[in-house]
Amino acid sequence: MRGRGYIADTTYKIWTEAAVTQLQQPMFQAVWEQVLKESTFPYKHLHTLCSQPESYDPLALRFVRRWLRGLAGIGAF
Repeated sequence: MRGRGYIADTTYKIWTEAAVTQLQQPMFQAVWEQVLKESTFPYKHLHTLCSQPESYDPLALRFVRRWLRGLAGIGAF
């Protein structure tokens, strides 16, 4: 939904901070590592978010469409 421009910048920032923080908790970190080892389902966005939490944004809209929807993108934070 973020990649298509339906999630606002502030909501995305809150969500990414919460997701990364949660996955850093020891219990979740162990499960996440196990999922990465065993899963054939590609958690591409979550995996990229965890490795680049400050810069990853799946928002793929061009500038004009972002502007029309009021989205600046992750770089604007």
